[in-house]
Amino acid sequence: MMTVSLRDFFIRPVGTVIFAALILALLFVVRNNEARALFAERFGERRTDD
Repeated sequence: MMTVSLRDFFIRPVGTVIFAALILALLFVVRNNEARALFAERFGERRTDD
């Protein structure tokens, strides 16, 4: 029973942290125009918004 509790205890926080990190990364990319441009360039999608 202890192993199951430990697994739950570790998997839940790790998943939450990863989820939060992904959201923060998305926000960072959306907020930074430079990062956005680099991101678009990497995918071969050049956007020229003036």
